[in-house]
Amino acid sequence: MIKAITFDLDGVYFPEEGKKGFHKRLTELVGDESKVVHALYKSPEMLKLVTDELSEIEFTDWLNSYLGTEFTVDSLGEFWTRDYSINDEVSRYIKSARTAGYICCTCSNNNRIRVSALQNKFNFLDEFDVKIFSYEYNAVKPEAKIYRALLEEAGVAADELVYSDDNPARLDGAIQLGINTFVYENFQQFQTELSKLKVEVI
Repeated sequence: MIKAITFDLDGVYFPEEGKKGFHKRLTELVGDESKVVHALYKSPEMLKLVTDELSEIEFTDWLNSYLGTEFTVDSLGEFWTRDYSINDEVSRYIKSARTAGYICCTCSNNNRIRVSALQNKFNFLDEFDVKIFSYEYNAVKPEAKIYRALLEEAGVAADELVYSDDNPARLDGAIQLGINTFVYENFQQFQTELSKLKVEVI
């Protein structure tokens, strides 16, 4: 029986437009998309930020040096999250799921700069019973370590938790532990997959 449901942040709780807007505006500011892509998605510095091996100040200083920008930690957070919004349908579903007795979780490869800015803007963390962030556990999806933390914090067995991701490769650690998994396509399909697992949310 499913007792805990995991919701991804980017692309599920927060629509993709937020992330895309940040990428677009940073590219316009810098004038070199290849450097933006490297900084945000491929650089060792970003990986160190999301695993808490680099502080917010150290990362911001590096980003400014690499891209020629002049951000402070706070202004970077504001710039990063300016186009973000909450998917109201997902938010309503989470509230209904919690009312129905399900433990609602989020498990995210993320960083303190963005999460702090999003929390200041939306106060969204209160919607989740369990919050697992890569920077708190020095591990990223698909490592089994981060999914073990998810199970421990939720207080459920692997077969009592469901996790989905739009990136199939990120499911590996969860599958290894015996967690119920599926590839996320859209929120309607997400609800259909939960129904197949006998999750009942009104």
